[in-house]
Amino acid sequence: MLIVSVCFVLLTSPSCIQLIMQASSFMPTNSAKQDAQRHLLYVITYLMYFTNSAINFFLYCLSGSKFKNGLKEVFGLKNSQQQ
Repeated sequence: MLIVSVCFVLLTSPSCIQLIMQASSFMPTNSAKQDAQRHLLYVITYLMYFTNSAINFFLYCLSGSKFKNGLKEVFGLKNSQQQ
């Protein structure tokens, strides 16, 4: 589960920092180029944010034995009587 937590922090922190900077007016817009750069930063950080949700399933499959066993039961690959 450590890998899930580390990925969460790494992938969600940039968007949180970007939102704080935007709300505090730390990122002024003086030109169209700066506005485009800020929008690109926004898009990249939100892609990272949503990537966290997309990879959680795969991280759980790789790291959690209980999750793997439960998934096998759901899809009928493992009998619930077997331990």
